Amino acid sequence: MSKTSRFKTRAKTKAKELATPKNIAIAIAIIVAIWLLIKGGKKLLSLIRDKRLENSQSKPEYKLAQQYRAAANPSGSKFWINWDGTKEKEIEDLIPQTKGKFKQVSQAYKDLFKDDLTRRMRKELSSRRFKEWQSVIG
Repeated sequence: MSKTSRFKTRAKTKAKELATPKNIAIAIAIIVAIWLLIKGGKKLLSLIRDKRLENSQSKPEYKLAQQYRAAANPSGSKFWINWDGTKEKEIEDLIPQTKGKFKQVSQAYKDLFKDDLTRRMRKELSSRRFKEWQSVIG
């Protein structure tokens, strides 16, 4: 018997040993658990974000910073911030509230998220919309 055929025979035997109903059930349970963790993780992140907003509601600039982040990162996950889309309408709605207190809102954003608000808006908005945002914000 050649080495290749011995290897194939051993591989088939090992696969049959591993493909027991118990192991298949364990694999399915792991997949379901991972799916539930991901789904629950999104809800948990949303709850954490909402709790952070509640804790800083006494300062309007922190609330605005939270709202900018929520519009820039709808999923709430820092990992997905560059891919989960942008709610530009929500950002437009924040402009009048931000006018005249951009420095405070920008500092609050930096405190909360360790990120620069202007840099984030440059990434989230088209160049035309970013220029409009910047000209109104001042």
